[in-house]
Amino acid sequence: MKETTACSRELGFELRRRRELVGLSSVELADRLGWSHSKMSRLETGWRGAAETDVVQYLAMLGYSANEMRGLRALSRESARDLGYWLGSVESLGFHEGLAEVCVTYCPEAVPGPMQVGDKTVFRPNPKRIFLLHERVLAGMSLDQVLKLLLLTEMPFISVQVVQGGEIYGGGFRMLQFNAHRPLVYVEGEYVGLFLEDHDAVTAYCALAGRIADACMDAAQTREQLVEMAAYAQAGSG
Repeated sequence: MKETTACSRELGFELRRRRELVGLSSVELADRLGWSHSKMSRLETGWRGAAETDVVQYLAMLGYSANEMRGLRALSRESARDLGYWLGSVESLGFHEGLAEVCVTYCPEAVPGPMQVGDKTVFRPNPKRIFLLHERVLAGMSLDQVLKLLLLTEMPFISVQVVQGGEIYGGGFRMLQFNAHRPLVYVEGEYVGLFLEDHDAVTAYCALAGRIADACMDAAQTREQLVEMAAYAQAGSG
């Protein structure tokens, strides 16, 4: 059986979500379409290539107009490729993170949004998150931000490690690791994000992540540095 791709898994999830919104079971919809139940199952779990015509039939049976189908039709075309795809929405990233076992995030420029002071993000136990912060990110960090990082490091499913040295290792990226699927890399630009799944690209990022990890303090050393920074900042404010 052909392996799933990140895009086919997301497409299957979105189709299933729309079916459930109209209150049909997968068996009922398969019967109406004249499809086998196994075809329906493979489509909704990403285990079969999703022909655009199948997606159109599926959505039309649910009552969607041609205009309302455009996004998922485009996603079905992307799912035929095996290289990666452009981020369609923030929900796409959340979907893939929800399936991952481990999420490694390299941050060369700034503390990521969900870790910043004032952000209301609630981290779930899965996936385990490893944040690799370049040491220059710590320069001039406010006391409140240091305390926020210390609070996050108390969570057993979050690890924060400082990357030492002057090398920057390029731009930031996020690597998602799965039990049942190949790794997926997410690269975020200023205006758009890109999922990478091509074997050569992912292999290169895995090697880069290894180099970065070799330059990191471990989690305990990082916490000690954050404690020292907080103590210094508090003494200075006193």
